[in-house]
Amino acid sequence: MIELPASVQHFVEEIREKPDYARRLAAMAAKLSNQLSLDDVLKMALYARALARDDAFIWRLTEPIVRRAIPEWHWAIASDDWRNSTYDKAIRTSVTSDSTVLEIGTGTGLLAMMAARAGAAHVYTCERDPGLACVARSIIAANGYSDRVTVINSELENVVVGELLPFRCNTLLHEIVSNDLLSENVLALVRYAKESLLEDEPTLLPERIWIMGQLVGDSWPLDLIRLSEHAGFDLSIANLMAPAIGSSNGPSNIAKPLSDPFEVFCFDLKGDAPQPPRSRAIEVPITANGIATSVIQWIGFSFPGEIVFENAPDTRSCWAHRMHPLAPGTDVLLGDTLTLSSEYYADLLTIGP
Repeated sequence: MIELPASVQHFVEEIREKPDYARRLAAMAAKLSNQLSLDDVLKMALYARALARDDAFIWRLTEPIVRRAIPEWHWAIASDDWRNSTYDKAIRTSVTSDSTVLEIGTGTGLLAMMAARAGAAHVYTCERDPGLACVARSIIAANGYSDRVTVINSELENVVVGELLPFRCNTLLHEIVSNDLLSENVLALVRYAKESLLEDEPTLLPERIWIMGQLVGDSWPLDLIRLSEHAGFDLSIANLMAPAIGSSNGPSNIAKPLSDPFEVFCFDLKGDAPQPPRSRAIEVPITANGIATSVIQWIGFSFPGEIVFENAPDTRSCWAHRMHPLAPGTDVLLGDTLTLSSEYYADLLTIGP
């Protein structure tokens, strides 16, 4: 159960016995949202919601507070049965009673509970957001795993063995991959965990991650993020403010494929070898005549036991497909090769001519 923080107790004493206490508490949270810490007002908002689960007014009033703390994409991830079943299979394959698991990114606590259910001796799961860490603890307690799952509310880089983490773990669990794979700082966080928080030769879940692409001639990927003539007016100047890339959760139906799928980057998280160069030229064999409008990009990752997840264009998942525009379009011919340039840096990925 969510508890009101001590720092706001004095604000609520006078309204606690009022018949509309929940609404008053929600209104107080909204009014104080710029004066108190986000953690405190979030707990007030969640407490008000828990008191009146069916009060639409309270839920709408507290929505800005909750969304500041807990992005909406958490719901898409936690409810993705394909993603969940893949992770559950991988965890059951790799986690044993000898496993001490470190998870990066608790979220709702779902993966941590999967590891505990699979028999892990203990799971230490790190969540940097205080509001989400609070909710995860409540979920874990409600499901009966508090004795085997410890939520650490901290940035991973601030976790030190002997302090927040009692000892080095032998298994690393994470799902800090984004639509373009790298935006959640997965490479740096996994590297830190391996160097500072894990035993030698740990089990990694996942152990490889990659980015795929395919050249297409369809117009709809460009239509998502570029304007032209609409209702008799030229709106193309607005494209100076257009998104750099488009997104679709899929299925992304490709009517005009101009290449086979190709690998953009692949990262071996378990090895000690250097990661791929930050930029590379990709020679893409052309499989049909046409005008290339964009590159559709998706991600994949694999676990021990040859368990693989890849959200190819014909699938739908919590991870979106990305559309990298090649406007104004590039003429390609069957049998030719088109050279594309790809680059990643921290959380930035580009694919283009």
